[in-house]
Parts: sequence; C-alpha cells; structure tokens
Amino acid sequence: MAKLAKRTKKEPSENHEFLQTEPKEIETLSLAQKKYLNVIKNNILTFATGCAGTGKSYIALSYAAEQLKAKRISKIIITRPLVEAGEKVGYLPGLLQEKVSPYFDPMIDILNKRLGQSYTDYLIKRNIIEAKPLAYLRGSTFENAMVILDESQNTTPAQMMMFLTRIGENCKMIVDGDLAQSDIRGESGLHDALSRLKNVNNVGHIHFTIDDVVRSGICKDILIAY
Repeated sequence: MAKLAKRTKKEPSENHEFLQTEPKEIETLSLAQKKYLNVIKNNILTFATGCAGTGKSYIALSYAAEQLKAKRISKIIITRPLVEAGEKVGYLPGLLQEKVSPYFDPMIDILNKRLGQSYTDYLIKRNIIEAKPLAYLRGSTFENAMVILDESQNTTPAQMMMFLTRIGENCKMIVDGDLAQSDIRGESGLHDALSRLKNVNNVGHIHFTIDDVVRSGICKDILIAY
C-alpha cells in the first residue's frame, strides 16, 4: 500500500490573500453606534465613554481593520494601562508579549473576527498590528496609523497627556473608557482630558448609556441592578 504523503503546514504566500477575511461593512446595532462611527470618521481624536457592552471597542477595531485593509493606514496600535480590576494576579512569567497577552486578548479577538485569525497573527508578527502597554509608548510618534486606547479611565492625567501628544500625520486616535469603572486612586486621565479638550477642533465625544447596551439583555439588566 502506498504511503500517504506527509502533510506540511502551508506557509503564508507573499500576497497572503488566502489568509484574509474580507472585512464586511461595519454593521451598527444601535443609533448610538451609528453616531459613534460617524464621529470617528469626522474627527482625528474620538472619545467614547459609557457602559460596558455598548460596542465601544468593537466599532473602533472594526473601523481600524477596514482602514488597514483599504491601505489608508499602515498600522494598528492598541494600548491600555495595565491596571488590574480589583484583584492582584502577581508576577507573570515569560516574555513581555506573554505577560501582557491577557490584557489584550479581547481586542485581538475582535480583529480575528474582522480580518481572520491567520492574517491577524501574520500582521502581529510583522508589527503591523501592535499591542503595547501604555507605559511603553513614551517617545513614540504615531503616523499613518489607527491608535486605540482601551480602559482609559485607568490612566492618570499625566499618562493621558503623554499618550495624546504622540499623535502625528495621518493618524486617528480612539480613546474609550467607563468613568464608573475606574480602578485607580485620584483623578482619571479620561475625565481630565474630556474637560480640557471639549472645545478643541477635530476632537469628538460620544457617550453611551444603559439604553445603548447590545451585548445581551441580561447584561443590561445587571447594569441597571448595579
């Protein structure tokens, strides 16, 4: 009997077309999400605040994936302050990427759905998609990029100023957070930035309420209970 040929894992081709999932048109699930998408399109810096489960990260990352696919940008950068929500996990072994992976996995999952996991993995290896803790962005300049700061309620005013002043040419920033879920002591950098930048050109703000929750009915009920 002839031996079966050993299968080898197919390596990405140079054009990587077979790995890519064509991003579908972004489907907004609420009027607030539709307004949010328009705010992103019409501003350089967008603040999205309010309840969990309203699609703040999903819309931001879906738009970033669309822009990258259309070659309007050359990079997606996602960042957040590494602040734990009420419990300490202690020392995490491994390289930096292994240490920070749990913080960024939910955002990478959205990109996997929009671009396909294999293609997303390839873009991460090529540093076209970067996930970095906020503290590692000092000294950077963001150009030809979409930059998304998640959980921004956990920044200090100094951290927020450092982040916002990294913006360069052909760059959009999206800053999301929920001021009701701050895990730091002292004033939130998100609150401080909203008050300082409310009259600055090319800066937009959308606020989501419990009525805008799209995650699930029970998620909305739990938020109301709390």
